[in-house]
Amino acid sequence: MRMMEMKRKLLKAELNKLAEPELWRAQMPQCGDAIRKRDGLFYHHALYVSDDEIIHMTYGQDGIMGHEGFLETTTMEAFASKRKIEVRQFSAEEAQDLHPIDQRIAAARKHLGKVNYDLLFSNCEHYVTFFLTGRFVSSQVRKIVNRPIVKNQETGMNHFLGKIYNSLDQL
Repeated sequence: MRMMEMKRKLLKAELNKLAEPELWRAQMPQCGDAIRKRDGLFYHHALYVSDDEIIHMTYGQDGIMGHEGFLETTTMEAFASKRKIEVRQFSAEEAQDLHPIDQRIAAARKHLGKVNYDLLFSNCEHYVTFFLTGRFVSSQVRKIVNRPIVKNQETGMNHFLGKIYNSLDQL
């Protein structure tokens, strides 16, 4: 029984790390940085290569709820659309998990044109995080699925989606 408790504590600690707030700062990005801009209710994430090459996911013709999105390149000016750009800041511990810059860019370019958009399971933040760390996660989605829509967090659709989503991250 103690082994199971230890595993639960370790899992809880790992999930809590993922739930810690990320630090973003408005500054000029460097090659290989994760960047984002506010896009309505959510943030739109991308990988910065240069002012002439931003790799990001489009939503496709059917918008954010559709499945037509794909990875493409654009310019910084087009990506920003006169909005403030923020750069992801990593703690020393987080930075240990980052892939080398050339590996991030190669992975992103390899996925250009990929059609596989899904708001919950395959969005722009999932891809950028994957390019940087090899993990396919989205802190925005995690916050949504872990937020209760009913008084009791142990019931309701968000609890159900949260359990599914969090278990998929562990694969």
